[in-house]
Amino acid sequence: MSIVRSLRKRLVRNPASASQITAAFKQHLGRLPSRREIASWQRKWLSPKQLDRRVERSTKGAYVSRILKGGLFNAEFSAKFVMPAPVNKLSDEEYVKTLYEHILGRYPSPSDLQDTALMLQSGGLQRHDLMAQYFAERVGEEMDWAKTESVNDVSQFSIMGTDRSMTVKKWRAKARVGGAPIKHHARFPLLPRSSEVDVSVICSVWRGGDFIEKYLENITSQSIFNDRCELIVVDAASPEGEGEAVARYAERLGHRIVYHRLPYRAGIYVAWNVGVGLARGHYLTNANLDDLRRKDSLELQTTTLDALPDVDVVYQDFYYSADPDADFAKIAGAGVISDLPIVTRDGFFKFNQPHNAPMWRSSLHDRIGMFDERLRSAGDYDFWIRAITEGARFYKINDPHVAYYYNPEGISTSRQTTGLLEARDILRRHGRALVPEAAAESPDKFLGRLGFDLWPEHSDGLPFSRYEAVQLRMRHTAAAHGPRQSGVRI
Repeated sequence: MSIVRSLRKRLVRNPASASQITAAFKQHLGRLPSRREIASWQRKWLSPKQLDRRVERSTKGAYVSRILKGGLFNAEFSAKFVMPAPVNKLSDEEYVKTLYEHILGRYPSPSDLQDTALMLQSGGLQRHDLMAQYFAERVGEEMDWAKTESVNDVSQFSIMGTDRSMTVKKWRAKARVGGAPIKHHARFPLLPRSSEVDVSVICSVWRGGDFIEKYLENITSQSIFNDRCELIVVDAASPEGEGEAVARYAERLGHRIVYHRLPYRAGIYVAWNVGVGLARGHYLTNANLDDLRRKDSLELQTTTLDALPDVDVVYQDFYYSADPDADFAKIAGAGVISDLPIVTRDGFFKFNQPHNAPMWRSSLHDRIGMFDERLRSAGDYDFWIRAITEGARFYKINDPHVAYYYNPEGISTSRQTTGLLEARDILRRHGRALVPEAAAESPDKFLGRLGFDLWPEHSDGLPFSRYEAVQLRMRHTAAAHGPRQSGVRI
């Protein structure tokens, strides 16, 4: 908890309630807040007056408010506006999905879809107002991205899975002090190898001369490398001569080092597909040139897949590094760790959940194909979404054994918006497959599915989310069929 919020908890005895947050949103933004927004504002622990001022002066709120109240769709226009008949026939859910796809350029998450449809159904927002709001959001988004292109701050990074960030300067200070506690976790036993090569590690190389020696030493010193792994280095016509370093390791390790140089500057997913095609292992993993693995990293992932035959992909939290020369012990000592969630379909609407250095079964490519070579930055995001929609199972190893280097010059952190644009297009193409039928159907049909006559509400009058409604039905069912103790049904 931040110092500011701790102080507020001492001084503000009666923070703004959910109903007061709802009232502020209706007054200043012309819409109802989503449950996620209510929770976010409640965590700020503001008094009702502080809340009102904050919502009123928020940039986005002021901009959208001007459009909804006195700008594009004012009262006179609203009275004359007639929605085209085919659009008017759409259900609220279908209308929201249509606006997302055609204006925002992506598909709504289940929570966004349900919250927005609820606003329309409650009368808190009219359809043409929502159209104007989304148009303003898309324009503002494009302007923000254009600004990011030129002023992107690479002195800090977001910690994935949290709402926290870390500056490079602060990370280096933590690394100097060190001493972050290291947790020990249970693990599966190492089984006898099933072939000459069980694991293929795939690496794409482009201008990696500063990292290649450290990288090769880190991968080839893995606990199971000499016994059951291979390293496939795909050189995308790099001009820095990394192949010479790879050749020295190949002399020592023989067939466990595979080097393939492409005659042209290829994208990372072209290189990964080449690596997949060359791989002999039934388990695959990518290892970025500027990242590090703990000595037992490959062993830990391999034993997990061996022990869980129904799992297709294993992933883990990872340590952040802001020093290209730091070893794994120093990075772990800084203690800056991601907090990745359990992979779900809904989670892909937020970010690429497996993220860094997962391991997957090579047979997954037989089911869903290869990485999309048209993409420059988000090809793995696209691949994992296709995997989960085809029924792939993900398993999180609760032991951070990989270090991710925050490279200011990397594709994902440099001053460009390629990844953002690609992610938006991926959600447009695959979003419908991520959303379950029950999340997109009309409220009446959903209530019928659950056997409720009326939509359940909280004591403050706010309606249940669909997730909460399902949980309520499950509790009712459990109570109706549960055991009796002392004449009381539990």
